[in-house]
Amino acid sequence: MNNCEIEIIAKKINILTDNNPLTYLEKKSIWFSESFVSDGNKNKYPYFDYRYKDFFFDTRIKKIDKEVGLKFIVNHSLNDPTKDMELIAKWIIKTWGGIKGIKDSTVKNIVKNIDNYEYPFKNISSWSKVHSFKNINNDIIYDSKVIYSLNWLLLQLDGDDKFFLQPEGRNKRLSAFPINAIINFKYTDLIDMNKRGNKAIEKVYINENEVYKKYRKLIIELNRTLWNDEYIDLTNLIGEKIYLKNYPFFTELLLFNMADDVVVDDVRKNISILFKKD
Repeated sequence: MNNCEIEIIAKKINILTDNNPLTYLEKKSIWFSESFVSDGNKNKYPYFDYRYKDFFFDTRIKKIDKEVGLKFIVNHSLNDPTKDMELIAKWIIKTWGGIKGIKDSTVKNIVKNIDNYEYPFKNISSWSKVHSFKNINNDIIYDSKVIYSLNWLLLQLDGDDKFFLQPEGRNKRLSAFPINAIINFKYTDLIDMNKRGNKAIEKVYINENEVYKKYRKLIIELNRTLWNDEYIDLTNLIGEKIYLKNYPFFTELLLFNMADDVVVDDVRKNISILFKKD
């Protein structure tokens, strides 16, 4: 994807967020829960340090700041060889990420292959969560809602770039207006289907083996374009200011929150269906 297309996508994101994506994030991002740091709570992060307690229970501090702060704390733990990486991965996927049905054997395999990215696509929503915490400078979560937003933005470019495979999601607003269906109808002549209904979609969607690498590259480039000098001040927590343009998870988080809000509304506003007459 060229720089011009990246600029167009960033401009569209700015328009959808009233030209202030950080303010949008501050209002919409509510992922942080005090149960993650509360004593005696089953959802508590297992390696939470009591030195940080005042920060997370200070009502004057924004939820987005606490959310980002916790991400950096978990990042430090994941890169500490004295910590149990499998225990942290379970917390990330099951508790923080809400994927409670994942098998312990799958989590163990994710941890085992953490350095080589050798995972099946069907588990991408799980393993990418762990990677997003461990490799905080480069890796991001590959989530159904993020892909919904991203594919809608790509669809409007009307270029030659392929689309990203969307994992199954549970969001009812997105299910009512599926982006994949819109893409499939637009490019129906490029999608071959056999008698069993299996699709040959390589001409439209990025191959499973390449999709995460290309997704990460696009988000990193978009992140550098979207943010300027915005930062979150975590000096009292980890001793530094976090500049959004240096961490692609901010754009991933933005697209996640936009999906069932301004993006699905934009889809409803701009898509209409015409039936061909014989």
